[in-house]
Amino acid sequence: MFEDRSYKRTFYSAPQSIESFIAAFMEPGLIVLSYLAVNAYFGQPVVRSDLTLCLLVFALTFPGRNRFAESTISASIDVLGSWGALLLILALCGYATNSMGYFETGQLLWWIGLTPPLQIAAIKLGAWLRRRRVQSARRGAVIVGAGPLGAKVARALREGPDKGIDFLGYFDDRQDDRLHPDSADKLLGTLSELSEYVRSQGVREVYITLPLGSQPRIVQLLEQIQGTTASLFFVPDVFGISIIQGRLQDMNGVPVVGICETPFTGTNDLVKRQRHHPGQPDPGADLAHPAGGGDRGEAELARAGDLQAAPQRPRRRGNHRLQVPLDAHPGQRRRGQAGHQGRSAHHQVRRLHTPHLAR
Repeated sequence: MFEDRSYKRTFYSAPQSIESFIAAFMEPGLIVLSYLAVNAYFGQPVVRSDLTLCLLVFALTFPGRNRFAESTISASIDVLGSWGALLLILALCGYATNSMGYFETGQLLWWIGLTPPLQIAAIKLGAWLRRRRVQSARRGAVIVGAGPLGAKVARALREGPDKGIDFLGYFDDRQDDRLHPDSADKLLGTLSELSEYVRSQGVREVYITLPLGSQPRIVQLLEQIQGTTASLFFVPDVFGISIIQGRLQDMNGVPVVGICETPFTGTNDLVKRQRHHPGQPDPGADLAHPAGGGDRGEAELARAGDLQAAPQRPRRRGNHRLQVPLDAHPGQRRRGQAGHQGRSAHHQVRRLHTPHLAR
């Protein structure tokens, strides 16, 4: 919460959309307004218990979820599930505080039955308004670079949930044999013609899929586009490598793209540590630091050699069964055989059982 913002940030979070802002207040607002409406219908005054319930409901449901892009069935199921979970929490709070007697049963039943249809109707109205806005305010987009990465960006623009973007074409200086097969027929011109096309056609978004560097043509291209009102987006080419826990970070003003980061960071590291008993060694730590634990490993192996019995191989002489260690000296084997000739065949040789040593 109290992060140091004295350095100049390179990347910022995207501003909240209008739809998300409306959805954040719509769900808690409708629940509170429906309760107040039912309360006024029954002719009950708004007392302290009603205000407490309204504040608790608003705190539990804010911010509301944006369901305008979902289907009616999916949004209805989500609304009913969220409403049921909220009622369960309120019932537990009322039972724990012994405050159920402050509310009329009929008033609560009307509120419980009226709120979900109001939410579903508001979601359908918002979805209809969203479709009208998207159709009336469409945005043109072009891609700089007609290679494989540019083709992926074009496919994402066509198949994305946002239907308000019209993909116009590509700009590239390379010949047709170096372009992607799906991009050759949508080539609009060279990089030098991009700024004029953006101004004349009112292009709102430009996606750059070429490597950013200090090359003169790239620097000139960025200077020309920055003089327009179009939004510029750079797409890094990271699809040719295996990405693990990929994320974008801002390290004291320096943008860092995480490609392969260990999953045991933050809260995941605490969960990993809790899986091991406090008195037991961490196998991961021993594997990660083999050099530091050399003396300790040798000592454990020495103790294990003292405790663990050598493997034995049974031998039979006449009616007697004799067991001789396999790692004994040949002379010791002969003496051991002579010393055990007079023993009974039913004599059991003691074996030392030691617990399994953790690696």
